Amino acid sequence: AFERRKPPPPPMSMVPPASKPPASPPVPPPFAPPPPPPSASDCKERGNTLYKARQYEQSLSWYSQAVEGATDDKEKAVYLCNRSAALVMLSRASDAADDASRASKLDPTSPKAYARLGKCLLQLGKLSEARLALIRASELAADTPGVASDLQSIKLAEALAEEAAAHTTACEYAKAVPLYALLLSRYCAHSDEFKFRELDAIVHLGRYDEVLSQATAMLRRSMDSPNALYLRGRCMFHNGQIDAALKHTAEALRLDPDHAPAKGLRHEIKAIVSQKDAGNDAFKRGDLAEAVRCYTAALALAGERDIIRATLHVNRAT
Repeated sequence: AFERRKPPPPPMSMVPPASKPPASPPVPPPFAPPPPPPSASDCKERGNTLYKARQYEQSLSWYSQAVEGATDDKEKAVYLCNRSAALVMLSRASDAADDASRASKLDPTSPKAYARLGKCLLQLGKLSEARLALIRASELAADTPGVASDLQSIKLAEALAEEAAAHTTACEYAKAVPLYALLLSRYCAHSDEFKFRELDAIVHLGRYDEVLSQATAMLRRSMDSPNALYLRGRCMFHNGQIDAALKHTAEALRLDPDHAPAKGLRHEIKAIVSQKDAGNDAFKRGDLAEAVRCYTAALALAGERDIIRATLHVNRAT
């Protein structure tokens, strides 16, 4: 009898691998609390570093955090002065003056706060208020940096403003314009009032498109500027856009019912329109003599406004 033999074992490649035990879940790292926020003093130092590097927008953010984290009024006043300086460099003089004013109220003994306020008010063209703030700074500390030079700048700015106003009163607009330009470039870069006076003088020189462009830019910065609305309306009137000019003067007077230039312009426009409409009515009635009289009166009121005069001349000739 033959002996049964066991079948040979399968090759190793055919042997299924041994099953691995399931992997254990990863062990989470130990809990680490978030780092504490920087202190107000640290925020101020970071702002100072960025300010010195002329990164004013970034420094403004750190100074704002310092203001929020201040623990007492005097500390907050210091940080507001720092933020005010950054705002000046970003051409935001009005906001800078607000911060400096807050600082002076929080710490009435701070010469730096009053000095900063005076500098901001000088740039805004508020010369009398600037002088009072700077005098207060010098009373608190006679050697406060920048006070003496800023007081001298106020004297020079007042002299320029007075001379420019005298030329304007004498209708010497070509002499007034460069004086206002110098005043704005050297001392009062962010003064809406002096900018308005300069542009109003330029209108009298017949540079309407230039003024219209700058007045439009003023409105983009502040939609509620009666001065800008008046200037746009005046230029539109000179360009023969009478209806648009009346709308602008009406909006200026809505914002400031006592705006004297807008009142004067509205009266001037309505007087011309009244005579022109009377001439049109007389022409329709066939009263040609009365029509000519009304158109002639409207021409006298129109002055040197060439586009309006051209329309009235055509009406009168017809």
